[in-house]
Amino acid sequence: VLCDSWDDGALALDEGALWLYGSGNAELELEAAGPTLVSVFVDGRSLAPRILTGRDSVDVALAGVGWHAVVVRGAPGLRFVGAGDP
Repeated sequence: VLCDSWDDGALALDEGALWLYGSGNAELELEAAGPTLVSVFVDGRSLAPRILTGRDSVDVALAGVGWHAVVVRGAPGLRFVGAGDP
């Protein structure tokens, strides 16, 4: 579920939140128009920042069954394509 700062699946600002339901490992699929530094936080835990070019995925670990808060930081226009099992 996309929350604040997303406009039709793209970051309107430099940070956007979303909620994922589940447990175990999940994969966020993101798309950047050019090289973009992306930082992802899951339930307050920071993942290693990485540079995305084009469409790429970020693996996230979801501790316990339930809803998980995810924050994505990147350049405006970074697109959230989807989430699923790795």
